[in-house]
Amino acid sequence: MAFGARLQALRKAYGLTQEELGERIDKKKQSIYYYERDKRQCDYDTLIALSRTFGVSVDYLIGNEPPRSNKHKSKEERSLFVDIPLYRTLSMYTSGLGPPDASIPTWAEDLRDAHYFYCYAIDDSMSGHRIFAGDLLRVREESHPQGGQVALVALYDELMLRTCQIIEGNAVLMPSNPNYGPVATTLSSIRVFGVVESVSFNLRMV
Repeated sequence: MAFGARLQALRKAYGLTQEELGERIDKKKQSIYYYERDKRQCDYDTLIALSRTFGVSVDYLIGNEPPRSNKHKSKEERSLFVDIPLYRTLSMYTSGLGPPDASIPTWAEDLRDAHYFYCYAIDDSMSGHRIFAGDLLRVREESHPQGGQVALVALYDELMLRTCQIIEGNAVLMPSNPNYGPVATTLSSIRVFGVVESVSFNLRMV
């Protein structure tokens, strides 16, 4: 797949217009138009910005994949990248987060043997961990976060990002932004969906 087609597929998976993508990487809509039609080459800084925006490697963007035999090409292609579900808007359902909106191809070597999903940071409550509203998060499903790990937690029907401290059988949900206060609650009142493993910055916020 050519660079332009790859870029267009990622942009559409994120539900972004050419203008919106341009705003994220500080480029004009016309530049995105030319990139997607392979009429203009990206410089290195632009490739890095696209990599962070979409949570994929530069190698994936430019199609720089390891050599493989024709006999096993399709099998190896499937093993290089994993399609991970994307939730553009987080909503609570009885059974969990509900159906994903799209999927993002992710370099398989970056992943552990676990289940993952992508979502956007809800607010700036974890700004001390350099997580801001609109940042793309890759979350590893995990119900028992370790100390210091940023977790996606549901307190009743409210979803939030917090570190979780267990004190005498109770949970204390800690933000890293002083404008947000800690929440003390019982373990039975929270549900942990996973821990944040990577952050792709929303470049409009940086």
